[in-house]
Amino acid sequence: MLGAVAAAVGPVTAAPLVAAGIHPLTPERYRMGALIRLVCDHLEQQRVGAPGHEAPVELRDRIVTVPGDQASLAPPSSLTLLRLLLAAGGTVISLAHPAQSLPKMADDHSVAVAISRLRRALPTPGLVATVIKHGYRIDV
Repeated sequence: MLGAVAAAVGPVTAAPLVAAGIHPLTPERYRMGALIRLVCDHLEQQRVGAPGHEAPVELRDRIVTVPGDQASLAPPSSLTLLRLLLAAGGTVISLAHPAQSLPKMADDHSVAVAISRLRRALPTPGLVATVIKHGYRIDV
């Protein structure tokens, strides 16, 4: 999953994850407070943003923030689309790219509907731009 992070309080709770090929964050001190601090520090350093945008766009979990406003993205497809657009950093993502990343989006129409829902959910209008016959980009 894009942007997911696993965390465990110690080696005993991390063992099943490691056995599954997942390498969780584990604090030096095996205490819940240390784990919470470690996860908070990790999320602060790993936030997803749109580089170069006049109004910085931040995405943390399901909350998208632009200066002065924020919104929660409910449908998983909106969250995945925004992550794809932010990762592209202003370049155009093709019409086929979201369809490959989201299995329920089999055609251009379903992608267009999902983009429309994303636009309505964002706190800033016009943040997601359509590049006719090519795809979409985040306005950075």
